[in-house]
Amino acid sequence: LHATLPFFQRRSTMIGALLLLFLLVSGTAYYGYHNYKKKFEMKELQQQLHLKRLQTIQAYLNPHFLFNTLTSIQNAILNKEKKEGNAILLSLSKLLRLILDHGVANQGPHAFNLVSLRQEMETIREYVFLESKQRQAPIQFYIEIDPQLDQTHVLVPPMILQP
Repeated sequence: LHATLPFFQRRSTMIGALLLLFLLVSGTAYYGYHNYKKKFEMKELQQQLHLKRLQTIQAYLNPHFLFNTLTSIQNAILNKEKKEGNAILLSLSKLLRLILDHGVANQGPHAFNLVSLRQEMETIREYVFLESKQRQAPIQFYIEIDPQLDQTHVLVPPMILQP
């Protein structure tokens, strides 16, 4: 006499159910681990991106440059050269705004800090103007860009074109 057990009481069903449960738990653990790892890596990349943005701002605004520019403004004021002092002050404020705009322009989680070529050229012009005001002989420079190039749509990293 051979009696058959119901399906859910058979040894093969129990082994299959345990195997399925094991696969389900291990798959969930595997997915959770890799999801956590991806989030950690993304957070690390975002921190590196923020650090690079800060380094870009610091490269533009090193303390020596800022101190010399403020001294140029002070000298213009003391020498009663209002227009000169005003021009330097306006240029410095414009440069600060441009640099800070570079740092916050593209701050999405996957964004890279890119600026239009026109913005970068404007930043360089202001920077060189301020550097020129700190010297006795003005700095002469010339920027040549292909007139066919649409400077508003060409994106470059800030400080890629250093004066």
